[in-house]
Amino acid sequence: MKDTGVDYKKSINDVVICVSDIKDANHKYAVIVGGSMKPDTVAEALAKSDKKGTLEDLDGHKVLVEPNAVIGQAPDGVVIVAGDKDMFKKISSSTGAASSPLDGSKYLSFSLNEQAVSTMMAGAGKKAEPFAMVKKANGFVDLDAPKIELVADCGTPDDAKKLDSLVTLMKDELVKKADSAPPGVADSLKAMTSHMDGSNVVIDIAAPKDALDKGMKALGDLLKKEKEKI
Repeated sequence: MKDTGVDYKKSINDVVICVSDIKDANHKYAVIVGGSMKPDTVAEALAKSDKKGTLEDLDGHKVLVEPNAVIGQAPDGVVIVAGDKDMFKKISSSTGAASSPLDGSKYLSFSLNEQAVSTMMAGAGKKAEPFAMVKKANGFVDLDAPKIELVADCGTPDDAKKLDSLVTLMKDELVKKADSAPPGVADSLKAMTSHMDGSNVVIDIAAPKDALDKGMKALGDLLKKEKEKI
């Protein structure tokens, strides 16, 4: 990547990971990397050492086409790694700021649409039945606080009230069983708060720094494994 002038520690500001059609085994994905990257340089640089891919011109963009990925850049230099050409075209042609629940000022933000929540609920089976009122969710991890905030969209204020009451009951039960938990977990559960905001329930969890560090490391290891598959 020296040919692009990219310094991994200085040039990259934000990374967004998007997955759609998660119920489908052949679901679509994209990784978008923002920062100070010179347009139309990354694909050519990667092509010099990549034996699996071919360098192509896609709607005026230089892209590296691999068996499971298309790598290139948007006109502003943002790097796009997409699962196929159609996904790359859709992202690279987008203009203007899109409306998003993601908080870009945090170390890690997440957003789960209705399909993602539904799939997770189905995977959890009966354990998830009490949370059936949750339609969508978003939140963030704040390493400075440190804390985790989750906003659950229940669709209606009545359902939000039910979830808020359920969270309070769960908190009381978890605190009773937290004595044998790792250091800091019991204190985090005791300090957990929730409140209604219209049809949403906002849950704040004070997170032990050690636990957050381990979680971020696990996420980094997961992303590294996924990158190796491409």
